[in-house]
Amino acid sequence: MQEEQNLPRENSAIIVPHNFAAEEIGEKAGELTSQQGFSGSTLSVGSTAVYLEGSGDEIFWLTNRSVFFHRRSIRGSFSFNGLTSGQLFLIEEGILSIGSHIRIDLSPANERLLVGPDPRNVAPWTATKQRILQFRETLEQVDGAKGLGVLFPIKPTSPPNHESSSILDDKFIKQSREIIRQIAIACTRGRMEEIVRHSQHLIGFGPGLTPSGDDSIGGMFFVFQWLKEAYPRKFNWGSIAKEQVSADARAGTNKISFTILSDLIQGHGPKPLHSLLSGLFHGEPDSELLEDTKSLVRIGHSSGWDMLAGVATGLLIAESAAEGQ
Repeated sequence: MQEEQNLPRENSAIIVPHNFAAEEIGEKAGELTSQQGFSGSTLSVGSTAVYLEGSGDEIFWLTNRSVFFHRRSIRGSFSFNGLTSGQLFLIEEGILSIGSHIRIDLSPANERLLVGPDPRNVAPWTATKQRILQFRETLEQVDGAKGLGVLFPIKPTSPPNHESSSILDDKFIKQSREIIRQIAIACTRGRMEEIVRHSQHLIGFGPGLTPSGDDSIGGMFFVFQWLKEAYPRKFNWGSIAKEQVSADARAGTNKISFTILSDLIQGHGPKPLHSLLSGLFHGEPDSELLEDTKSLVRIGHSSGWDMLAGVATGLLIAESAAEGQ
């Protein structure tokens, strides 16, 4: 336990901190940083994002404006020069201080809220189901697939015939292909227990700060949660599946990926993912869905593509739902 909350002195040299003002803050990040004396340390420092962990194992992050908005993000015109993992942070009187390098005034930040579906405002299920089927054609218009996106189209029948393609030289893709096919089969049959069982094999699996398997499972369960909220009479599974996947993730992946995956399971994700599902459920034109999809796949090196693979797989569960409102 730290004896003092004051930030440590770094060497004997005088370090002049860089001062910044936050521009946008997500609901969860705002909730955490509104606590006087909230403190912790940096988990990971990148060129466009810094992940911080505070008390209660709660994680939020700082990003520049090129990174898509999330409920745990604080966005602004930041520079992360001089920051390293393990540096302490402290919030006092609305100022976030990280080490002796950065001071961020949180008071100017505009709090933004990313909302989920409202069952009173979504399109009738028959119309949405048709939109979901049409969306598969939209996916074929998005080029440059990475990560698990190279497995499009996701089909529950027979494994895609990629034997002549160089993508199977990637051991991760080769191992993931059959797992995803089994998940797709379970989705078309509406068998949540089988979905969870196969999903365990993708948790923590693959490259990246957030492993590709985590992003894909997160995208899929994001779809499940939105379907349940938008059409509760069609999709009324309980919370056991979510709890099991969350428990598997806590044991099987890193802290940052666990936090992001846990949010996805509860229906909270990056803005493009919210926009995409909202568009599907509200009957937006194909052109808007295509733009939302293109925005989604720009997340990270392959995280957006991995989430999209999960979305495409999860939407197969629509085939298990009966017609009608």
